[in-house]
Amino acid sequence: MQPMENPVVYPTAGLFKDLSLMEAIRMGVANNLGAKVEKLQETIEEARIQGRKAEFHPAFSVSGLYESISKPQNTQEFVATQSALDPRTSRIFDEENYRFKTAIKGKTPLGTEYEVGLELNSLRNTLNIDMPPSLFYPEYESFAGLRLTQPLLKDAGTAVQYAGLRVARADRKLAALAWRLKVSQVVAAIAKNYYDVAFSAGDTGIKRQNIQRARELEDINRKRMDKGVGSLIDVQQATVAASVREEELISSEYSEKEKANLLLRDLITDLNVESIPRINVSHQFTANVPSLSRTGLLRQAYENRVEYLQAKQQLEKQDIKIAFAKNQLYPRVDLIGSLGANGLNSTRGSAVGDAFEAATPAWSIGLSITVPLGNQAAKAQMKEVSTEKGQMLLSFKQLEIDLALQVDTAAARIETSQKRLGTTRNSITASQATLEAELKRLEQGVGVSFNILEAQRDVGGAESRELAAKADLNKSLIDLWLATGTLLDHFGIVLEEENGPVGKIPK
Repeated sequence: MQPMENPVVYPTAGLFKDLSLMEAIRMGVANNLGAKVEKLQETIEEARIQGRKAEFHPAFSVSGLYESISKPQNTQEFVATQSALDPRTSRIFDEENYRFKTAIKGKTPLGTEYEVGLELNSLRNTLNIDMPPSLFYPEYESFAGLRLTQPLLKDAGTAVQYAGLRVARADRKLAALAWRLKVSQVVAAIAKNYYDVAFSAGDTGIKRQNIQRARELEDINRKRMDKGVGSLIDVQQATVAASVREEELISSEYSEKEKANLLLRDLITDLNVESIPRINVSHQFTANVPSLSRTGLLRQAYENRVEYLQAKQQLEKQDIKIAFAKNQLYPRVDLIGSLGANGLNSTRGSAVGDAFEAATPAWSIGLSITVPLGNQAAKAQMKEVSTEKGQMLLSFKQLEIDLALQVDTAAARIETSQKRLGTTRNSITASQATLEAELKRLEQGVGVSFNILEAQRDVGGAESRELAAKADLNKSLIDLWLATGTLLDHFGIVLEEENGPVGKIPK
């Protein structure tokens, strides 16, 4: 099978000579735009999965801040800073600070938010400008350490943190199933159209044979009239019959063209209306009818039918949403803590070195509790997802009923087509025997041309009905394979799980 980006290309003029069913399917699947759209959806869902995974990737951050602050001191601050001992001192406290921070931060699958970083501040203010009593001007203050926030209820645990990723993976599976469904629909449509073309081509051949039979009888009647044992009316009856059958041939040829164009629409991606290609199919109707046990067929449908698998996947996806919504009903209780060391010195490097020597450690631990009043948003979300699952369960039950009825209908259609086929074969045998008998009667001089023409029509009609029954039986098998979800398996089509080719289709 050719990759989707490189569809199978065939000339848009001329003749599709001896086009086999598998070749038609291979062309149609490779060139079908709907199948390409569904395949691209898998790529989109895969990108969303990667996006969800990236939520747990660490991030590097760096920030810088300049502060210029002038603040009047109240009495307590004025005395505490010993400014009151110097009457020249202004009661305005001035600061000029540079604050830098770099960190690696992220979130773990448990919901733990972490930050490992280094803070460095350059401080200039009213107090440290005088040395002494100040030790350094400016003062370089640092902190190196770890800060953690661990949810204990809301947003805690892998089930909640992985909810988005699990939903994205479910959507990826649904996209793959949607692609399989689309390819199955394309294959079914192509196969049915192909069988219609094969029937029309065969029926056109029968119509030509009907004309030939009438012309042969016309020649026989002319010879009999020349010998004086036949009449002009016998010749005229055969001539009229041939003309009527030529009209039927014209209609049949148009029907064949119409069916061929419907098939052609599914096979090509470009078309020149001035040189529309003709299709010549090479198909002999064969039908290997399987066991029509309704129980066994329904079991196959439950195991393979794409719509059923999609419904089950949707229920699993909804359970993920419900579990997440239940968690969101909890209040937020976070365990918070930090561990690190401080530094203070006259230079940046020395301040950072002091922090890493851990001579002045610092740590903290505590709880943060947030309780939404009423919690209406979380309650509404829980009600929404729970009600949606109720809808899905009802739809799932309806789907089970629909699958059972579709399987039964497809099996019944096959049984009916088989009965029709047996009846038409009996009709052919009987009508051919009648025709042979009438021809012998004509040779014996007692036959009537009208009866022979009627017998010929009966033979041609029975042959057309048999061909139609064969086509319907093959199309009924397509419906059965669709109903049981085994269509692609019967044609030996293997779809790729990852991006790339549309699928492997045998020649």
